[in-house]
Amino acid sequence: MADIASRNTGPGAACWAGASVLALAVGTGVYLGTAHAVDVAARARFDHLARSGKLQLDGAVRAYADVVRGLAGMFEANGGTATRLQFHRYVEALGVAEHYPALESVNFAAYVEDGARDAFVAAVRADRSLDPAGYPDFAIRPAGHRPSHTVLTYLEPLLPEKFGVDLTAGAPVAAQTMARTRDSGRMAASGKPVVVEQPVRHLGMGLRAPVYRVTAGGTVPVDVEGRRAAYVGSVGIGFSVPALVRGALPDAVGRPVALQLYAAAAADAAGPLAVNGADSLLYDGAGPALAALAGDDDLLETVLPVRFDDSVWKARFVARRADLEMGVPPWLAGGAGFAATLLAAALFVRLMRARRAAEARSDLLDVVLDHVDAAIWLQDRDRRYRYVNAKMAAFCGLPAAHVVGRRDRDVLPPAQADALWDADRAVLALGEKRAARDAVAGCDGVVRPLWRVTVPVGGGVEPDAVLCVATDADDVPVPQAGAPAWPDTGAPRPLAAGAFDGVTVLRVEDVAFQQLVARELLEDAVARILGRAADEQAGVLLDVRVLSDASGGQPERMRKFAFLFLVAARDGLREIDRALAAHDVARAVAVAHRLKSAARTVGALAFGDVCADLERQHGPDAARALAARLRGLLARLEHHIAAELGARRQDQKT
Repeated sequence: MADIASRNTGPGAACWAGASVLALAVGTGVYLGTAHAVDVAARARFDHLARSGKLQLDGAVRAYADVVRGLAGMFEANGGTATRLQFHRYVEALGVAEHYPALESVNFAAYVEDGARDAFVAAVRADRSLDPAGYPDFAIRPAGHRPSHTVLTYLEPLLPEKFGVDLTAGAPVAAQTMARTRDSGRMAASGKPVVVEQPVRHLGMGLRAPVYRVTAGGTVPVDVEGRRAAYVGSVGIGFSVPALVRGALPDAVGRPVALQLYAAAAADAAGPLAVNGADSLLYDGAGPALAALAGDDDLLETVLPVRFDDSVWKARFVARRADLEMGVPPWLAGGAGFAATLLAAALFVRLMRARRAAEARSDLLDVVLDHVDAAIWLQDRDRRYRYVNAKMAAFCGLPAAHVVGRRDRDVLPPAQADALWDADRAVLALGEKRAARDAVAGCDGVVRPLWRVTVPVGGGVEPDAVLCVATDADDVPVPQAGAPAWPDTGAPRPLAAGAFDGVTVLRVEDVAFQQLVARELLEDAVARILGRAADEQAGVLLDVRVLSDASGGQPERMRKFAFLFLVAARDGLREIDRALAAHDVARAVAVAHRLKSAARTVGALAFGDVCADLERQHGPDAARALAARLRGLLARLEHHIAAELGARRQDQKT
């Protein structure tokens, strides 16, 4: 028993195991491919956001540097001087609050030698161009005499704590920066950020440019000595670094990419740009969550340079990889690949099993038909055999495989083949079954009396083949009561008892022959050979859906409409016959037109199509042939309507 179970389940289990392995491999491949694609897309999106952020920062820095250049240009356009009122009006014209929100101070620092110190202080105190009271408390700070002073003289807005401060009197690095700016003629940025306490604690930086005295029609001196001699001071701005970043990146809060901005300790560092401990942090938008992921594989990071005059800022962009991933999650894609492959494998297995079952049924049908004591064949309109059983093949004197696909004149005597086809052609034309007794000569030339039943088959309006069943009229005895259902033909019964239950054996007498031709056997043979459903022709004869729509879906009205149509069709066919007998084709065409509309209304589509063909005929012979086809279709419609609508009424009652 275990051996039998293993034989029955082994192949199926192996098949499913193979399908599962294949599905797992496909799912894994899809997962890895999707994960790689998602990672590449996330990296590309990160690079795009980082570079676009860097470009926005570059643009903001250039815009603020242009403010300083514009201030220097205003002074030099006036020969190196400008009044407090002119400076104020120029700054107002900039629209600082709207266009430069990070600016906290716009100023001018005048260069004053120690000998001109007292006169300079007096002139500032007496300046009433903006304040009618002047600035009586103005003084240079820190107090004391030095070789020279660079004094903050014009400030917008006026900051009392900065007014009068000597920029070169503080740390030596500040004096060195001012001297370098004076001698080079270039702008200079404050090296390190300054903590500004108001209005909130933040980091600020400054940017300054030298101003020179220029004679009418002259230019800024090009040599160091000339610049020192013409130097009158410097203009500058002070700005908030966080405000500059927020202005450059207005959507920084909602972006998945965060920014950390550093002032580089050295502007000429070689190799890939990276943040080191000597750099000064100017802005930190990453927060502790991203900072904790430093060095983690889930963190995407890049450092890009932002040029700040002669200095370099390092813009470090960081993001969590998961925040940039878009599209189908890899696990979902892998699961879908696994499931789809498993479903495809299941469908393949099912199709293979169905094919094997169909082959088994076909083999069984061949066994049944080959052991029926009758010749059975299927022949198409081109007179080619599409199926023959063993007895028909023996009748032709050839193996069945050598008969199928050949024309009847190639395997039978031509005269006999033509005689049989003439009888079968009427079945194709009328679409009606024919039962008759014929004298047929086989390949051996011996004439035998045969009982033949010919049935039209095909799924369209017109049959495309005929199925013929024939048996020797003189050799088969009339069945007696209690006689076995299987005749003694000399052939061994191929299957066990009960294998042919429900299959009726072909008999001899004319009326009995038609009744005893196995309906199930014929329908099954047609369906197996043609690969069509047995009821397909009925669906063409009467489309119940059309009839249901026409009658509102009520069973009694469907019966009424259908039987009214049958009465009208019978009367119309009689009228067509009378018209054709009188050679009045036009009247027959008019009746056919009327019947066509009625047929299509109730769903008798095949009948309506033949009526349409009759409408287009003007020759009496063609019209008579189509009228004969209409009679055949009407007979089939009567049988089908009675069966179909009768069953529906019974269903309705139950």
